[in-house]
This record gives sequence, C-alpha cells and structure tokens, in this order.
Amino acid sequence: MSARYSIVPGDPQADRVEVLDLATRNRPGPRSRLEAKYTKYYENNPLGTPSLFLARDNKSGSLVGMAALFPTTLWIAGERVPAGIGGDFAVDEDHRGFGPALALQRATVPAVSERGLKCAYGSPNRSSELIVGRAGYADVGRLTRFVKLLSARPLVDRYVSRPRLASLASGVASPFASILSRERLHRRSRRFSVEEPERFDDRFTSLWELARGQLGVTSERNAELLNWRYEKTGPSAAPGNYPIFAVVEGDEVAGYVVYRMGDDSRLVYDVLCRPDRPAVDALISEFILDARGKKASAIDLGYAGPPNLLTGRLRAFGFLQRTAQNGLLVYVDGEAPSGVDLGKAENWYFTTGDTDF
Repeated sequence: MSARYSIVPGDPQADRVEVLDLATRNRPGPRSRLEAKYTKYYENNPLGTPSLFLARDNKSGSLVGMAALFPTTLWIAGERVPAGIGGDFAVDEDHRGFGPALALQRATVPAVSERGLKCAYGSPNRSSELIVGRAGYADVGRLTRFVKLLSARPLVDRYVSRPRLASLASGVASPFASILSRERLHRRSRRFSVEEPERFDDRFTSLWELARGQLGVTSERNAELLNWRYEKTGPSAAPGNYPIFAVVEGDEVAGYVVYRMGDDSRLVYDVLCRPDRPAVDALISEFILDARGKKASAIDLGYAGPPNLLTGRLRAFGFLQRTAQNGLLVYVDGEAPSGVDLGKAENWYFTTGDTDF
C-alpha cells in the first residue's frame, strides 16, 4: 500500500456521518436506505458491534475506504461456533488500483482471532474477490442459482426489443408455460397447510434444531435473530420487505421460504425444509403456485452446498440450474472448526441470506 494512506480502526458512532458519505458515493440506492442499513447492522445488531476499519488519505485526512467484519454464529457438525461475515467493503474510485483496498481487507483478518472467532466468510462481488483472496480467504466455489420462469416475459424481453411486441408475445406464450408446469399436477397432502406468518415464532424451533445437526455448516436460526435479520422487529422494522411463506403440519412448521421482490422476481434469501419428500414437494409446489398467482415472473434461489433432496426436487419442478457469478469465500483461523473443512462446498448449507446483507 502506498504511504499516502493510513488504515485505522473505526468507531461506528463517531464515524457515522463519514461512513455514510462514503457509502453514498459507492453504493446504489438512496441515502435513506443506507442510513436504515447502518442503524440495523452497526447500532442495533443483536450479535454485537462489527469491527470497522477505515482508510484515510494522509494528505487530506479524508475517508476514502472501509471494510467491516460482522459477528455471527455458525453451526458446524452440531456445535455452535462464533464466526464473522466480511462486508461493507468500499473504496472511492480515485483511490482504487494501488490504493488501500488490500490493506483494508488484511486489517480484518487479525480481528477474527482478536474477537475469539473461529472463521470468517463472505460473498463479495467479482471485482472484490481477488482482493479478498489475497488477504487470506479461500475460494469455496461459485454459488448455484436455481431459477424458475413463471412467465415467458423474461425470455421474450431478452430477444424481442419492441416493448409492445414483447408484451403481446409474452401474453401468448405464458399460459402454455403455466399449463406445462409440474406444480399444476401436484396435490398437497392433507397433512399440510399453507401460511404466510408475519414473523418467526416457536413453531419454527423444531425445524431449526433439526437443521443444526443435519446440514453441515449452516448459520444460526432462531426467532429473535431472524425477526431482526428480515426486519420483522426492531428500529429498522419493515415487515413487508421479506415475506415468509410456510408449510405447516399441526403446530409445527415443516418448511419455509423467505424472499424479497426484485423487479418482478421472487429472490429467495432462505429456504429450509424437513428432509421429507412430501414436505419438500408441498413447499416447492405451493410457493410456485403462490408466486404465479401473484404475477411474479420468476423465482431465483442462490445456494452453496451438496446436492440433496431439496435441490433434486427443485430440478424436478422445473428450476433451471445455473452457475452464479458470485461465490463463497472463507477464512479459517487455525485448525478447522469441529474438524470440518470449510474450504469444501459439500460441507456447507449456504443461502443468500447467510451473508445478512
């Protein structure tokens, strides 16, 4: 790194305005959204305050870059393990190249052991991956995208440039795509009912406990944490941002999906289900039918992990399997936690929501 820059620890309270100014210059969206995110992750985080590192230009004293390590919890081979998530990495355009980017990432690595964490992980964009890798993170591999087209519009838009013609073509083709879909033929067992809970509650507990012992490396899931993460409670509450769709058997949730709308698509942030084919089929088919009934054009799910019953049934219900641009990177401090190699994708159960951001 050039002697022009200094890397210093940040204070989420004292540096709030400067950090938000930097984010506004480097992140899409309105400042109000960035302020809400800052309040959520830096000031009201139930997992603890993140470690923040700042890059300052020694000539001007101005803030030109930042990186953060957010505390989290993983379950590895049935054991609770303290971990970190690397995120909020940003450098002003004029200070990239041979600027402070690598030094910022390297500053987060010692914070893992200093905070008593066993590992850290993240899913940076492609432009940041090389820098994160040079700082000591290992590339676990690309995420797999499972995409289900619910109408012909996304495909038609790709090949038909005239909007009115595209709309007409989509209207003609979409009913055929719907009629030929497997979920139309599936009949949900009377064991299950469908709900859209306003928040997570005790009915999810047995499913989370099952996942902790069976899914390899997976993130902590409990009602308090997920209600915060998906903005059901707290100062940043916006309950409609991340709807929950659940299949229920008796007094317990058998499976659920958390999603967010992106344009006309349902972007899946978390999905969890009992390893039971009737439950998995009920969750997938009912979620597709609900999305189609509410005029979503597609369902898009990002996943890293081994093939399993869920991924097999997604393909059976017509989800196309693609390789995502972003991947999963991991840093391990010392020996492998619980003897599990975190550098192997088959040891993970990772979804988009596991990066929190």
